Amino acid sequence: MALSTVASDQAKYKKMFMAWVESIIILFVMVYIMIAVAEFGDIITGIFYDIRCDVIASDPEFYGDGVFENKIRETTYGPLFLFSGLTLTFWSVIYWCLLFLEIKFFWLYLKRLLMIGLLIVVSPLIIITYSIDKAGDGRAQVFSTWMKEYVVNVLIQPLHALIYMVFVLTANAIAYKSPLVAIALLLCMGSVERMVKIVFNLKGLTTLRGINKFMKKG
Repeated sequence: MALSTVASDQAKYKKMFMAWVESIIILFVMVYIMIAVAEFGDIITGIFYDIRCDVIASDPEFYGDGVFENKIRETTYGPLFLFSGLTLTFWSVIYWCLLFLEIKFFWLYLKRLLMIGLLIVVSPLIIITYSIDKAGDGRAQVFSTWMKEYVVNVLIQPLHALIYMVFVLTANAIAYKSPLVAIALLLCMGSVERMVKIVFNLKGLTTLRGINKFMKKG
């Protein structure tokens, strides 16, 4: 940079130098960004959890042990030992649907946990590629994709909590009398999540795919 006398080369080196400085700054603040996003997600989730606890505490006679989900299970499991024939078949279907939903959400949050861990592990690599990517066309696509992916994976829990509050807990009396309605409402959570991602143009984010595109471009 110091020895270059050609104006175009000086501009190119200056652009590369500024991108390098930005990557160094991001390197030091990246940890605080990740912590801030995680703390924000915990705060929002905690607010929804407190609202849920207040709703349950408002009607202790209905909720009994204080857990709405246990009421749904009791309503479903009881008839399995009391009925036979088509009635037993009906309640068995509801039972397997509930089991499917439990496995689905367990896998969903396990995958979310592993994805967040992977994003944290590869964050130094993203910072390294930042200066190269930014010097090319003036935009850091890999870093932007990583940031969106991290934010979405962290804030998906508050989104699910909000959907749960709106679609499930508010219809607790109906869901308690008819677990089939509870299942339908829980199934809607996935559709609402996809709708939110489409509205905010967050559908199909994959950091590894973004890195792969960047490597091919290079």
